Amino acid sequence: MRLNAAHESLVHNVCFPSDIAPDCAPEGRTLVSVSVHGEHGLEENQLLTRVRGELAGWFGAAALEWKHLRTYSIPHALPGAVLQAERVSAKDGVYICGDHTAYPSLNAALGSGRLVAEAILAGT
Repeated sequence: MRLNAAHESLVHNVCFPSDIAPDCAPEGRTLVSVSVHGEHGLEENQLLTRVRGELAGWFGAAALEWKHLRTYSIPHALPGAVLQAERVSAKDGVYICGDHTAYPSLNAALGSGRLVAEAILAGT
């Protein structure tokens, strides 16, 4: 899996399921799964053009030729940041962590866990 840290990018992450489960793709082929985030307002052909362009920056010009199989739109797939004000505060000795305390992503989930661990170690 590759995570994209560039906030201006549409592509959020890319993974290769067939590297783990080879039966996901025909022999000699690779299944690539690309996740985008946010409300982009693009029609599917515009979305594909932009995603391919970003992927070409990561993987070279060959990515421009990758065959698109399907697009799934999943509104509200990740939680919104509803608890940012309480990022590491404890109530009755209970700390809250998860991507909902920052922004929706694996990175935010891990980062919030680290912040809570640091707060516990610091005794705050």
